[in-house]
Amino acid sequence: MNLPKLISLLVGVLYIITLVFLIMMDRDHASKQEVFERLFYVVGGMLVWLGLSLACIWWGDELGEGLIGAKFGLISSMSSGWLVKFVGWVLLLVPIIVVVLMSKNDN
Repeated sequence: MNLPKLISLLVGVLYIITLVFLIMMDRDHASKQEVFERLFYVVGGMLVWLGLSLACIWWGDELGEGLIGAKFGLISSMSSGWLVKFVGWVLLLVPIIVVVLMSKNDN
C-alpha cells in the first residue's frame, strides 16, 4: 500500500472514530434508540462519503479511463487520473474544512 492510500485510510478511520466519540459523548441527553439512530445515519453517511472519496484517491487512474463513453455523451474524453485523485482528496478533506470554517465563525 502506497503512502497516499495509507494517509487517506487513516484520515477516514479518524473521521469514523471522531464521529462515534462525539455521538457517544452526547448520549446523556438522548435515549439509547436516539443514540443508535444517530450512529446509524451519521456514520453510515460518512461511510458513503468516504467510499466515494477513497475510491477516487485509490483508483483515480482507472476511474478516469473508465468514464469514456458515458450515456448521453456527457463525457467525451478520458479524465486525467491525477485530477480524479485530486477531487478525491478535496472530497476527503471537505469535512475538516467545514469544521475549521465553522469554528472561526463561532469566535
